[in-house]
Amino acid sequence: MWYYNGARNKGIIKMLTSMQRKAGLWITGAFRTSPTSGVKALAGLLPIPHLLKRMADRAAARFVTLTKTHPLRALVTEEYHGKALLHRISLACLTPRQREKVKGPLVDNTLVCPQISEPIAPVPPQAQPGLRLINRFKEQIGISNVDNVPVIDIRHVELRDYLIDWFANPNAAIVAVDASQPVVAPGQPGRAATAAAVIQRGRARIQLSAVSTGILQALLLDDINEIDILTDLSTAIDRILDCSAHSGQQYSIAACDALKSWLESNPNNIIRIYYTPSDRRWGYLPIHAEAHELACGLQVPGNVGGGKMTIDKFKKQADASALKAWTNQFESPSYRGHNFLALGTLDAGELIPTTVKGGSWMQSAKEAIDQGGNSIYSNALFACMCQAILNHAPIGSYYERFNFTDEPRSCSCGTSLESRDHIIKRCMLYKEPRVVRRLDQLINFLKWNPTAFAFKNAPTGVG
Repeated sequence: MWYYNGARNKGIIKMLTSMQRKAGLWITGAFRTSPTSGVKALAGLLPIPHLLKRMADRAAARFVTLTKTHPLRALVTEEYHGKALLHRISLACLTPRQREKVKGPLVDNTLVCPQISEPIAPVPPQAQPGLRLINRFKEQIGISNVDNVPVIDIRHVELRDYLIDWFANPNAAIVAVDASQPVVAPGQPGRAATAAAVIQRGRARIQLSAVSTGILQALLLDDINEIDILTDLSTAIDRILDCSAHSGQQYSIAACDALKSWLESNPNNIIRIYYTPSDRRWGYLPIHAEAHELACGLQVPGNVGGGKMTIDKFKKQADASALKAWTNQFESPSYRGHNFLALGTLDAGELIPTTVKGGSWMQSAKEAIDQGGNSIYSNALFACMCQAILNHAPIGSYYERFNFTDEPRSCSCGTSLESRDHIIKRCMLYKEPRVVRRLDQLINFLKWNPTAFAFKNAPTGVG
């Protein structure tokens, strides 16, 4: 409620930024003198202003899920008040000139609503307590999600056993949904009693459409008493039988309506939904291999995806907008620190900040391996890496810059000033490699030279 476009919250943001800085220093092991923006990038922490903007934008999208009589609708403009009685201080009662001066979360909500075109039913009958499909036919529905798969290898054995039973049952239909193909093909019938659905990676609504279409295709087959759904996206598992307000709700309602009569017709009819991890490439699942093959020659149907702005799509745009704003800021040396060491990767250009898996630098550090394929990551190595990148490390140039009178400026090799550039490129006390243009090269350098950018004589109790 306190953050919105135009809000005066500089003091609160400053306090939160200070708290976030401490977290970044703790994660990276960087010095307290390190530039805040550089530390946050290394730690994968989205700066507080961008984080709050992203959260506010994502929260505004929830307004479209409110019922038509929700009290908040009484405070907005005529287009969005629904059936609620307008309040005397609502935006609808203000003149256009007065509206221009009003700022607040509700104003932001009314700006978001026109962008989202996905139809949402706030309280559909299928989602009411006692009428939910999962409650009415509890004995006929089985769901196995990610949390129920403690050991992936065990799940592989289970799926192989299940497949033998499924293919031996002529009355079973399998709906295989995979999120790794670059084309969309919902509801493609395969061999007898088989329905396959293949969709684009990372698009939960399309995946939900594929599962729903696959179920409808399976129900068109004759003498079906068992439907088994295989999907590698947990979001689809959570939503396919959930008709509450969420992105892709229409697909859930369509699937539930179709399954309702089918489950009622015979108490022996069952539907089971399985999480099938995609990290093993489906080598043991013939149906998913078939789904991959089907994807090669299929065209994207006109009614899938489309140009609709869904809630999920809007939230992803909010995430992308915040990340882009952060990336644009990070390109400025004055923002990230003039001494920040810009490095690249093997398969991409210069590293840019992100919040995925702890950030670009931490992710790359954890993926580093030696010639034997063993991980070389350690907290000490990551801390030295961060200190080297920020150029705030226990070396002579740092001591000279911050006027540490009791610490030496010279290098042990005899050079008058021990700098980062000298340590990496010229100092004869350290081993190869000496060319550091990528992060993996810096990590290898630190692996071979653990004393580089480390305290020479650590105080008692440290380390």
